[in-house]
Amino acid sequence: MTVTTELVVFVISVLGVVAGAWWRVEQAIATARADMSASIAAAKSEASHQVSAASALASLLQVQLAEHKLHVAETYTTKSGVRETMAPMMDSINGIAERMDKMNERLDRAFDQPARRQSTPRREGA
Repeated sequence: MTVTTELVVFVISVLGVVAGAWWRVEQAIATARADMSASIAAAKSEASHQVSAASALASLLQVQLAEHKLHVAETYTTKSGVRETMAPMMDSINGIAERMDKMNERLDRAFDQPARRQSTPRREGA
């Protein structure tokens, strides 16, 4: 096989086409990498902003929760506090109930006595 000018030109042309195709593929890969890195940077930036916003919201909620807990502690009472307050009131109510029972007994006795007086004979000397 003899090396002719046409063969050299053909081989150089084929190598040029292959090199051109390779170069275009490399350029497409480089462009895709650049686009992807820009997208990744934008996603990281957005995620960072969202994280900082969520952190700020969590801090605000912590402060509000602490304020609410303080408000509840100052305003509302505990079960033991209610029991301590209710005990004297219940004792007073029980005392009133006992007095009412005694009053009913007294009224019963008061109404029973005139009936006894009428049924017993009167003494003449008294």
